[in-house]
Amino acid sequence: MSYADYSQKAEDHQCFLILVRHVGNHLKSSAFNKIYDRISNVQNVTLKQQQRTIYMRYKRSYPLTNNDWGDFQAHRKVLGLICVGKCQSEADVEELYMSYHDTKNEYASSLLNSRLLLLGVDRNLASTNDSSHVNGLENASSHQECSPLNTNTTDNDNTDNESKEVDPHPPKPRALSHVDGQEKISVSRTSSSASTSSTGSIKDRTHVWFYRGVEDCEDLESRVRELTLSLFWVLESKRVDRSFEKKLVLMCAPFEKKDLMGVDTETRNYRRKCQGRFRKHLGDLCLLSGVPGEALLHYHTALETLKSANDWLWLAAAYEGLCSSSVIITYPQKQETGLRRNLSLSVKRGSNMIEKGSHPKSESLPYNGLDGVNRKNCLPADDIIERYKEAIVNYSKFKEAGIVEMEASIKATRVLITQKKYVQASDFLQNVVYINLDLSDEEKVQRYNTLSSLYKQVGFHRKSAFFKRVAAMQCVGPSNPKPAWITCYHLLLQALEGYRILLDPKEFPSGHNEGWPSLQLRVLHELTYSARRMGNPALAVRNLSFVLHTMHEHLSPTEKIDISNTLETYTAKCEGTPHPMAIENGPILPPVALTHLPEIKSFKLLELSYSMRPMRKGAKLSHNMRREASPFIYSPIVPNKVPKFANTQDFKWVEGDICEINIVVFNPMPYELKVSNIGLLTAGGVEFESHPANLTLPPDGSGPHLVKILGTPKNVGHLDVAGYTTHVLGVKSICKLKDIPHLKDTVKSVEVVPALPMLQVSTTVPRSRSLSNLFDSAIHSPNPSAIFKIYDGESHECQVTLSNMGKVPVTHINVYLDSNLDPDVQSQLFVWNMDNLTSQLPLQPAASACFTLYMFGVGDFIESEVTFDDCLHSQLDTTSHGRSLKGGPNTVPNILQKSMSDMFPLNASHNSAPSVLVEALLKFEYSGHHGLDMEWYRQCVVPLNLEILSSVVFNKWSITPGDSQNQCYINLETLNKTNHPMEVELRGMNTIILEEFASARVCIQMDRQDLPDIEISMDSDISSSQTVSPISKKISDYVDVSWKIPTMDKKGKASLEKLLWLPYHAGLFKVSPVYWDIYLNDELHVQNEAFHVDVGAVLEIDIHATNTSDKTLDRTVLSVECYQPCDEDSQTFTHLSDDAVMCVGCNKSDKAQISPKEKLTHACSLMLSYPGRYCLDIRCTSDSDSTGLEVWRHVPYVEIQADFIVSPNEL
Repeated sequence: MSYADYSQKAEDHQCFLILVRHVGNHLKSSAFNKIYDRISNVQNVTLKQQQRTIYMRYKRSYPLTNNDWGDFQAHRKVLGLICVGKCQSEADVEELYMSYHDTKNEYASSLLNSRLLLLGVDRNLASTNDSSHVNGLENASSHQECSPLNTNTTDNDNTDNESKEVDPHPPKPRALSHVDGQEKISVSRTSSSASTSSTGSIKDRTHVWFYRGVEDCEDLESRVRELTLSLFWVLESKRVDRSFEKKLVLMCAPFEKKDLMGVDTETRNYRRKCQGRFRKHLGDLCLLSGVPGEALLHYHTALETLKSANDWLWLAAAYEGLCSSSVIITYPQKQETGLRRNLSLSVKRGSNMIEKGSHPKSESLPYNGLDGVNRKNCLPADDIIERYKEAIVNYSKFKEAGIVEMEASIKATRVLITQKKYVQASDFLQNVVYINLDLSDEEKVQRYNTLSSLYKQVGFHRKSAFFKRVAAMQCVGPSNPKPAWITCYHLLLQALEGYRILLDPKEFPSGHNEGWPSLQLRVLHELTYSARRMGNPALAVRNLSFVLHTMHEHLSPTEKIDISNTLETYTAKCEGTPHPMAIENGPILPPVALTHLPEIKSFKLLELSYSMRPMRKGAKLSHNMRREASPFIYSPIVPNKVPKFANTQDFKWVEGDICEINIVVFNPMPYELKVSNIGLLTAGGVEFESHPANLTLPPDGSGPHLVKILGTPKNVGHLDVAGYTTHVLGVKSICKLKDIPHLKDTVKSVEVVPALPMLQVSTTVPRSRSLSNLFDSAIHSPNPSAIFKIYDGESHECQVTLSNMGKVPVTHINVYLDSNLDPDVQSQLFVWNMDNLTSQLPLQPAASACFTLYMFGVGDFIESEVTFDDCLHSQLDTTSHGRSLKGGPNTVPNILQKSMSDMFPLNASHNSAPSVLVEALLKFEYSGHHGLDMEWYRQCVVPLNLEILSSVVFNKWSITPGDSQNQCYINLETLNKTNHPMEVELRGMNTIILEEFASARVCIQMDRQDLPDIEISMDSDISSSQTVSPISKKISDYVDVSWKIPTMDKKGKASLEKLLWLPYHAGLFKVSPVYWDIYLNDELHVQNEAFHVDVGAVLEIDIHATNTSDKTLDRTVLSVECYQPCDEDSQTFTHLSDDAVMCVGCNKSDKAQISPKEKLTHACSLMLSYPGRYCLDIRCTSDSDSTGLEVWRHVPYVEIQADFIVSPNEL
């Protein structure tokens, strides 16, 4: 036997071999393949009455040398022939018929029946006289005579279990046929002998099937079954006839015929050989005829006979036939039915039920006529394998039977696979490897490919891959004159699975090894080389990219450099594509994304800068932070709802604005890696324009390196960033985030809002090098902060310019200020006119708007620590008990100690002027176009750093009585707190020049003022704003204090509104409702002058108190008290005893009411017993129900100087 059939299995011993051959030149291969597929679908035909099932197998080509072995094993004979061709003219019909006739002659020694299938003929015109199928047997002289068909015992059952009767009568002559609808061909039935003229007519020949086209073959399957039935009846008749033959002829294998010369045919051993071989042949015919039970008997008989004759070759064939019969009976084939049933309801081959001999019976699925067969003649499962071993051992004794031995090993392997005995199956496959045959390269490829397939079925995947790889290498071996690189590539692709190499890089394991990396690298290199040699550079680029991507962890630095250089060489001719690649007659290769070149460590979408960031009214929390409103702190039944976009960023991007993504990368390669066209891979309903970036990474794992990718969203919606794109080593890659294991998010989503204007703010003040500390610097805009130094009382104008740098006009703007100041103080520091700015709207793109920001140096102009020592040195108050009203020197009360440090952060040293640092943010909220309609706006911030320096302060102040009752003096001590000389100018006074940190006292005469009704009491709270504010306001309005620093060209004004006053000062400053007229010894008292009186002399005091107000004073008391200070400069008064001062009359008088302009008079006399300085405290009190107790004093105190009487003698 010259050619091995690697598809052989034990069940093939019961199959009719039918040859389906392509004849002619007009039929395309694709059309022939369709016809062949339809024919080969007819796998069996069942004869119900005979309880038999006839099986068929089909071949496109079959060597004549293999057909010669038909006597040795009957299933190797070609029993049927179907030639398929297409005709376009009458000449084509004759040509096809002659080709068909020649093919019949080639296989005439074994052929039982044949058909010619002609396409291109109108079937309706070809069968006008006969509507039935064209069936029958050809009565050719070269064929043996066929017995007539027995219609009483023949049924035709198709695969759909539909029985059809076979027409036993010869068909009627057929009329003219139409070829391609063009011309008519006269067909007449004639004899089909070999001597028939090639130009003769083929009219009414029943062995010809006419069809118009491939799609017009409706009854092709039924005709194939009818042909099979005809083969069966011919074979059955031969089997019956041979069983009664008495004169036996020695049957021989093809290589044995040459040894028959000189053989003694009369010996007993010869007769045993003839009888044993004949019995073995009858067993083969029984298998083909569908009676394996009878075949078992014949094989057993043949074995006994052949053993005694030492006929080892035919003994092996008998063993193989016995094994095949046992397999057919033990593991019957499943027949297809018209209805595809659930596979879970079917009985598996070799199942326990079959092994126990419990075979279900069914009329629709008969089991090869096995009903009633004595199964004790059938070999057990283990004996089947043992007999196969004996057959193979006997085959191995004959070199010429090497192919038969190999096929027997393959059959035994498939039986063991059915029995799930995989280790034993591998032993038979190993025997196939050791069989030495003289095969062609193509046959070697088939051999190794079959071994690979069988090893895969037994679960030896690595060995399967090995033989698949050997088959691939055999396709392009050095001895092969025509290397089949395409076949080599496909075989290597099939071997990848056994080496644990997955074609999809996403499924390729990373971080742990599956298989041997060195072996995997070798196979992948062979795959790449095959792709290049087969003339597909794109495929070679893809495979080499796959090596670099999946195996880079196992490559040495030198290998990485070599592979990268090779890849660049390939991509110079054919650039790597990021799309799937389809291989002809092969799988679709997924694209390779070089996610490791470079290696990504982080992928982050960046929020827009503070000035570019979109904001929305009332939107303070992102959707990821929102929670369902619930009255409970915690509820276990509240579902944990996941947002629709769980990985949506908590910020927004703006349509038409450039957005940024940061990628941190490393270079794992030992060479400088150049990456170009780094862009973004987006999805969703937003059009996104990516701005590619290029970078060059240093070698040897350097990093991390930050890469910024820019892009612009073109419309509004939800944008999904699924990954990025790169161009490395000439390969374009689409790298998706889901393919990078250490990245958590597979998609990063961000919402794109409508386009908004973009303002740029500039100021005329100097720029600061640092940002404000008021808020987190991360939120600040790139607008530089402005810093400016200003003194207390100074004012400055700052020009603010707004430029629209965007493409959307500004139609709405709002300006406000945030600072660390009290709102009232802030409103005094910064002032601007909002109407001036809004009048310039709308602000078109590339246009500008201006407004003025006024900044004022606001201060209290009070020294941080002051006392009232000097303020009260002349205002003394004593009681009749001689105690101190204030208890000594008076310090500044708590409200006064609240200096500027409570409102500003002070920055002062002992020898320098304190400064106040004011940090403020000038914010602009603006919007326009569709963004304004959807309530989106932007905020632009200008940090303002304002340092307020002290200019002039007042560290001491007081109010003293004036020269008249309607006047008073404002005493101020002014201090220069700057490092420069200062000029201070007060109203009505000359300019005072103060050197740095120098002070000067000034006294300003001022008329007393009308103040709101306040209680002037010694026990009043000095921090009461009702007693402080009116006085400070009046003084500040009257006294205009301005300063100037000539060396710095600075000037400003100082305010006295922050000065705090005691209730005592209110009495001095307020216009009294009581006008005093004091007469001492009938002389009108002159204010601020001491009245002299002699010791022991009577001092007559006449007091006139006039009500100058517009209201009536109720329960008025007018009193006078005399006190004496403890010493000359003491502020403490002592109550005098009765012997020191004697009062003549009452010291007080009262009256129920004093009407406006009415006077209350009181007169009394005093006599002083000792010389010294005395003070008269004259008071007028009123206790009304509406205002309560009110006290008015005559200020200043009336001073009395008592002296001894000097006689002329003493002088």
